[in-house]
Amino acid sequence: MTEHTKENILIVFALAVLVTLGWIGVYGQNENPARIPTIETTAMKSNDATYSFDIEYPSFGNLKNKDIEKDLNEKIKSYIKETVDSFKQETAENVLIFKDL
Repeated sequence: MTEHTKENILIVFALAVLVTLGWIGVYGQNENPARIPTIETTAMKSNDATYSFDIEYPSFGNLKNKDIEKDLNEKIKSYIKETVDSFKQETAENVLIFKDL
């Protein structure tokens, strides 16, 4: 490969990098930060005499469709609550069974 060919390849590569960086810069600046979805962690903890749990689950924000956002967050929260309630009930039942042994 000649020195001239190496220079041409290097120039083409440098131009490709510059075009890519320019494209990222242009489109990155136009991005509306209010439209970027967010994910927050919601925590639920308990340290009872018979059980202990530490749960973290996602909560979504800034979705374009607020109805979907609300429904999604409610479904996640409802699932976690049902699971925790079931765990508490089963634990209470098991404690009663083992008390009688």
